[in-house]
Amino acid sequence: MKFHLAFMFISSSRIMEIQGEMSERAIELLLLPEDTSCLILDLGCGSGLSGNVLEESGHSWIGLDISSSMLR
Repeated sequence: MKFHLAFMFISSSRIMEIQGEMSERAIELLLLPEDTSCLILDLGCGSGLSGNVLEESGHSWIGLDISSSMLR
């Protein structure tokens, strides 16, 4: 059941869109330098959708989550 919920989360285009927008806003609020790649620790990363936005912005990231089904 948990894996099914994780799959539903990453397969919904609306959820992915909202998560992307929230991730872009979080990057703005962090005031990361635009000309430097940063290493970000994402605690509670879930399925890693935020990590995609970080990578597209030129940053590296490490994700940690308590839910093994979300990490799969």
